[in-house]
Amino acid sequence: MLVGEDEAHVAEALVEFMYTGELPALGLDDMLRLMRLHHTKQYTGELPALGHDDMLRLMRLSDRFQVKNCPAACARRFADTPMEELSLETVCAIFEWPGFLQEAQPFAGVSSKAWAKLLDVFGDLEAAWQDSARWQQFLGLPIKAVKKLLASDQLAVVSENTVLVALAGWLEAHARSSTSCSSNAAGVPGNVGSSAALGGGGEAAQQHQQQQQQQQQQQPQQQQLQVQQGWGAAANAAQQLQQQQLAHKELAELVRLQHLSPAFLGSVLKRLPVMANVATTEALMAAARYAAANEATRNKLHSMPSRFPRMKVLYAAPRARSAVTRLQFEWVLELAAVKAMIAQFRASKVTVDRYSEPHYFNGFQWQLVLQVLEPPAKPQANSAAAAASASSIDVFVGTTARIAIGSATHLPDVLYFRGQLAAREVVSGDFSFVNRMESGFVCGTAGWGFRNFLRITDWDSEQALRRFFYDGKIHLRCSIDQCE
Repeated sequence: MLVGEDEAHVAEALVEFMYTGELPALGLDDMLRLMRLHHTKQYTGELPALGHDDMLRLMRLSDRFQVKNCPAACARRFADTPMEELSLETVCAIFEWPGFLQEAQPFAGVSSKAWAKLLDVFGDLEAAWQDSARWQQFLGLPIKAVKKLLASDQLAVVSENTVLVALAGWLEAHARSSTSCSSNAAGVPGNVGSSAALGGGGEAAQQHQQQQQQQQQQQPQQQQLQVQQGWGAAANAAQQLQQQQLAHKELAELVRLQHLSPAFLGSVLKRLPVMANVATTEALMAAARYAAANEATRNKLHSMPSRFPRMKVLYAAPRARSAVTRLQFEWVLELAAVKAMIAQFRASKVTVDRYSEPHYFNGFQWQLVLQVLEPPAKPQANSAAAAASASSIDVFVGTTARIAIGSATHLPDVLYFRGQLAAREVVSGDFSFVNRMESGFVCGTAGWGFRNFLRITDWDSEQALRRFFYDGKIHLRCSIDQCE
């Protein structure tokens, strides 16, 4: 039995398994590898304790060396495994399998388990995008996993904005690096999901190889001549690039344009080259018709794809509704930092600002901002009052709203919002001081906010500062109920 170095201990487990026919307590990845040893003669035996990665190899080896019933036993073990024990790295490795292997029995059952885990982690994409760890994981998913998510009606968002932002981020991440999820993820060996490790054997692999041979025999003689003349490498590279562009276009076609907000239709589509062939005049007209339609007409449009498959995406119903209905985040600032900003402004007379960490809701990136700037000019009764005013300051508290397309951010042309800002008062110890709730349209600006938000007239007075600064800190909170 010729196997790689990282598969030696799995091969030993397979040999034992062929003599007993029973599975010991194995990890999920180990089960997957065991299933790879598929379809041969009868086997019996017990396996030693293996990790999840080894189980993946064992599944694939079982297909390669045609060990019948072994993959089915592994699949049953996977089906009984609690969802929380299935790691995202294992899921990525499964989605790296070739399509023919994912569809073949009993591998299809394992693929279904991986899809269930993928939905568990990313099914509510809105919630995932508010969790920095999860959206970083999304950026590392293999293309098959991303495509399956974007094609699913089970994917939950506030609106299609989040889908487009997620797709743009994923495309940028994979433009920088072509490494797969399995090679990026810790704990998953690179060949767990690689097609190079398929080897010969398994019925599924043999059928796939026969199909490939038939396709190669049907290749035009001109292409074979190019290969003989030394053009093979260049032609192959061009073909791979074409296939990648086609795959990215297929992802873009899964975006439901009619459910994008006006800010995204006007500001985002033109900035994404991959959407150029998708956001056609026909598609944009369909989105406009949908936006202008009443509820009854929209319901009729939703039924059109069943009669006209070409309109499947143009008039698809909205995705599932996310459990996230609003954005609320807090920002804690040190009094020393605020005083340093005031000192810097007094020295330079140039506006000084500071921003919170970004937070995401409905495709928009929100940040709190605190600015120290000149107060608005007022008519003065005498020169002494004017001199006093000249030395005063204004502290602005507000928010910025941008659209993040990968690593670049852009101002929306038009944004409708509803939200509020609050600061914790020391008297109540809660966010009881709510300045105002605001709603309306913002055009061509970064956000909204209030001058003299804290209503402190003398920033040198420790007594005045005690209202909002407790233990040397101020707590600000932003709530966004709607943005589109």
